[in-house]
Amino acid sequence: MANFMYTDVAGTARRRAKRITIENPAPPNDPNAMTPSPVLKFDMEDRIVMADGSDQFIDVGELTVVLDNVIMQKQYPAINTETGVIDAENMRLGADIMSMIVDALEDVFITEASS
Repeated sequence: MANFMYTDVAGTARRRAKRITIENPAPPNDPNAMTPSPVLKFDMEDRIVMADGSDQFIDVGELTVVLDNVIMQKQYPAINTETGVIDAENMRLGADIMSMIVDALEDVFITEASS
């Protein structure tokens, strides 16, 4: 399994998302058709710490997450990528996390697009 926690130790690697794309499909024109679920795409890379302290990055593919009812109702822990501590005491619904992210991005989008 890949290591997702931050590291500076020579010879170790950390998997990270180098790009995150949110696909937010518009509702179909047909009122009887189902609206497609939004999709998150994580372009992943491994950051490898070299012996001289430099970094090397290697693309490792894409993780696609369809934001359907299963994901939106799933409970997610808070994970500290600096310490590796997983806070399973304070679980959050996928829907709450996505709402927080989308609201913040809308604020930036509207403010920047309006100026």
